[in-house]
Formats: sequence, structure tokens, C-alpha cells
Amino acid sequence: MFTLSVVVTSVVGLYARLVVGTDIFRQILSRRQQLSRLAKVGMVQALLLVLYPAYQVTFTHVNRTNYELPVLLILPIVRLALKWIFASAASHKADMIPAQVVFTVDFFDSFYTSTFIQTVSPTTLAVMMTVDVIQTATEMHELHKRTQKILIYLKRESGMETNDSDNYLAEIRLLFSNIRTLKHTVQLNLQVRSCIYHQISDESRVLLNSFENRVLAGSGTISYQHSWKMLSNAVIVVPKAHCSGKCWSQHCFHGKVAANPLPINVIPEATRIKSTSKAHMTKKQLTANTSIILNEALETLFTSECLVLSEWMEIAVPVVYGTFVLAMTFFPSAQYHTELAGISRDNIVDVASRIYLYALMELGSLMILAVVAKKTCRISVLHQLAFVMEAQMPFVQSTLVLWILMTLTYRVVHFGR
Repeated sequence: MFTLSVVVTSVVGLYARLVVGTDIFRQILSRRQQLSRLAKVGMVQALLLVLYPAYQVTFTHVNRTNYELPVLLILPIVRLALKWIFASAASHKADMIPAQVVFTVDFFDSFYTSTFIQTVSPTTLAVMMTVDVIQTATEMHELHKRTQKILIYLKRESGMETNDSDNYLAEIRLLFSNIRTLKHTVQLNLQVRSCIYHQISDESRVLLNSFENRVLAGSGTISYQHSWKMLSNAVIVVPKAHCSGKCWSQHCFHGKVAANPLPINVIPEATRIKSTSKAHMTKKQLTANTSIILNEALETLFTSECLVLSEWMEIAVPVVYGTFVLAMTFFPSAQYHTELAGISRDNIVDVASRIYLYALMELGSLMILAVVAKKTCRISVLHQLAFVMEAQMPFVQSTLVLWILMTLTYRVVHFGR
């Protein structure tokens, strides 16, 4: 698959060279930074095309042996490592990291998992689902703790009125509006403008412009450490150097929401405010803490978006793959597809049922995620899913079509596994 992918990429590159012409092609080559970023992402994708087929070969040799379950349990670790690598390579476009990572790494993971489900034992399948449920429950527990801390801060520190019936996005919008009223500039380490065009209302555009001006008025290279220990009643907020885009990779793991707190010096309550200058310092602390809480709030939304996209991918891919297997069995060319080895018209119903049952269980997992996120975190992950599908539809469609064609049509005896 990797060799054929290199050939296809070379042919596409040569075709693009002939179509755009010499001058435009030279202009493209002159953009070294963009080409370097593209090369990093391409290398990670090439790694997937090598690693997962190699993993399939390993699993085939241990299938229906005592080593079947240990080898399958390596797959979640491989997925987390690849997500971290991919997120680091795509950190220059932070708002596209969830879709880019999920529609690449999670696609391959779900695709090969669907392939393995055809032959694994019921015990192995039960262990896989148990691990997935535990992983999702851990993520939701961590997400719940962070959202609750944010809501408590909004009530206690900012003096903002919150309503338990409101959603999480409404609270963040109130926080945006609150930043506009602060007298001090806001210093944030975030990207205000998205690299994806999306139509917004006039009111939202005015709010975004005002917020952008407030952020740009301060230092663009200074941000604050995102640590909940710094949000006590009175703290010294320590600025840090510009944070690398790799910090976003901590929040795109399907199974990890991390924070790296720094030790800080807490000021005793009795000595908080002794003079006018210290009162002025408290206002600055409020501004800084507001910027911290805003970063935390956006990171929780970032994490929930990664979660719901991963769950959706674990449903869509098995359905597509099961339909492919069910249809291909009735074609004469089925004998050349390596994933259809041992599958005939006599047992296709049982094989397809296992795949669809796995997709159905993942659908149940998505529904539980949606209900729990709404009840405990006040986040509508289904709205987030719909927003990604609407705002990034060209990317989603092209990526899915590319990977589906490559994985379903290249695994034939003509090209190898």
C-alpha cells in the first residue's frame, strides 16, 4: 500500500506541475515554510500507511492464539502515539487539529479494528469494548471536573451570573462579553481568527472584532500558564514564554485531557489588599485570571470536539466497511481481496452482523457521551459534530473519499496487504 501510495502521489504531483505551469509551480516551491509543514503532515500520513498494514500482518499471525488479546491491546497505545505526532505536525492550524487527526488516525484505527473484528473471539471483543468504555468514562470525568471549575470561577471571581439551564457555549459567550468591559488588555496564547471560513451573524462579528482588538492591544508573545492552582482567591500570576503549538496535542488524544500546572506562590487572604496599589494589582489579576479561564474553556471545547469526532468515526467506518464486505462477496473479484479471505456467501451474514453489531455498540457509546456531556458538562457534543461537518465539509468529504478508496481498493493480491 505504501509503495502504491508513493506512486500515486508522484503522479498527482507531476500532473499538478503540468497543469499549473512553470511560473506558478516555482511560486509554490518558493513557499518553504508551508511546504515544510505539508511535508511533516505527509510524513505522518505515510507512517500510517506503513504502520497499520504491518500491524495487520502481526495480528494475522497471532489470530486465535493466546497472543491475540495482548496484540490488540497495543492498538490504543499506537493510536495515542500517532495522534500526538500528527497533532504536533499540524499545530500551525490549531482549529483544524481535531478534524485532521480524527479523520486520519482514527479512520485507520477504526478501519483496521473493523477488519480484526471479523475473526476475534467473543472474549477479545468484550475486552476491547470494556477498554473503550473505561477510556470514554475517564475522559468524561476529567472533562466534567474542568467544566465545573470554570463555571464556579465565573460565579465566584468574575461576578457573572450563570444559569444552570444555559449551555456551556452561552457561558463562554458571557465571558467574551465580560472581557470587553475590562480596563486592562488581555494577553492570550490563542488564535482568534480561524483558518476556516464560516458565516457568522453581524452581532457575533462585532463581538469577535472587539475581542480581537483587545487581544492585539496587548503583547502577542506573552501568555499565562493554564493551571487551576493559579485561580485561587489571591495568586501571583506568572507569565511564561510563548507556548508551542504542541500543547494542543495534549487535548486531542482520544483518552487524555492533560494540564501541566506550575507551582505558584499563594498570597494569604489577610494581606490581599492593603493599599490602592495592591487594589490595582488585584484588577490586573482579575484580567489575567479571566484570560486563563477563557483558555481553559476553549480547551475543554477542543477536547469535547475531539471526543465526539472519534466516536462518530468509530460508527461511520464500521458501517462503510461492513457494507463493502457484504457487497463485495457477491462479486467475482472478491477472491483477490485479502480482507475477504475465508469469507463466502455462506458465512457473510455472520461476519457482517459482527461488524454492524460493533457499530451499533459504538452508536450507543456516542449517545451516552452526548447525554452525559449535556447533563454534567452542559456541552452539546452533537451540535459540535454538526458544526464540524458543516464548516469543514470539503475537507471531511475529500479525506474520507481518499482514505476509503486507498484502504478498500489497494488491499488486493496485486498490491499486497
